[in-house]
Amino acid sequence: MKQLTLIFIITCSTLTIAPATASAHRVSLFSWHEQGALKGEAWLGADTPVVNAEVFIIDPVTADTLRRTRTSSDGSFSFPNPPAIAMEIIVLAGHGHRASFSSLPAQAPDKDPNPGSPKPGPAVRLPIGIATGIAAIAAFFFLLHRWKQRHAR
Repeated sequence: MKQLTLIFIITCSTLTIAPATASAHRVSLFSWHEQGALKGEAWLGADTPVVNAEVFIIDPVTADTLRRTRTSSDGSFSFPNPPAIAMEIIVLAGHGHRASFSSLPAQAPDKDPNPGSPKPGPAVRLPIGIATGIAAIAAFFFLLHRWKQRHAR
């Protein structure tokens, strides 16, 4: 019975810890043209903004750095009056984490191809979060039940 309890605790711990650890290593980069500026956001995983990371606009033909800035505390960045060429946007998030995005020149002002569409944001990992929460609650009540059984004698 002790082995079964130990296996259950290890399994619940793995389910609780593993998704958060694995999702923190992927850098997501979203970029769009808005009101004469190139704007964007960078995220680690689903809900952690990349703070104070270097952001570059690179000319893909010459590999020259055209502009550079840093992300803000909410992971956003902006380049006013971006060059009217195809470009590559690169975010260096530290510790070897990097994301890049190839962007075309902005369209004519005020001609949004998808008017009323929401701006891109971080991916939602709701099913994994729900499963992790349920596993943590089940583990808590299982351990509480076992503790009551041992102390009832």
